[in-house]
Amino acid sequence: MIINILKAQAYYCLYSKMDKTTSNKSNLVKIANTIAHYYNLAHDIITRDPIRRYLGKEYAETIQSKELQFRASAHYWQSFSEKASGEEIGKGFGIAVCRLRLASRLIQQATSFRIKGKTLENARKI
Repeated sequence: MIINILKAQAYYCLYSKMDKTTSNKSNLVKIANTIAHYYNLAHDIITRDPIRRYLGKEYAETIQSKELQFRASAHYWQSFSEKASGEEIGKGFGIAVCRLRLASRLIQQATSFRIKGKTLENARKI
């Protein structure tokens, strides 16, 4: 579990250093998906019975929130590629719009978790 969280954090360092305006969007998508994948693996381990007893529900929800944040980020950045391909052929903007809607729903889910009475609002910054 710890290894997966550390891998996610290492990829997050790379993700946060990338210039979002000039970087290749497909690289941002890949990195965000990788981060979400490692948080998902960590969440799966945390929710298993032996570990769940030692770590609280709040810890599992925090990890799940992180996973949802980066899934949303991946869909957001992928929508730029969909938009560009839609501009080239003159149709296909619906896919980009659907990705943006999905990203919005995932962010809403991620921020719906309440840890010690506070919502996890940092999802909007990613």
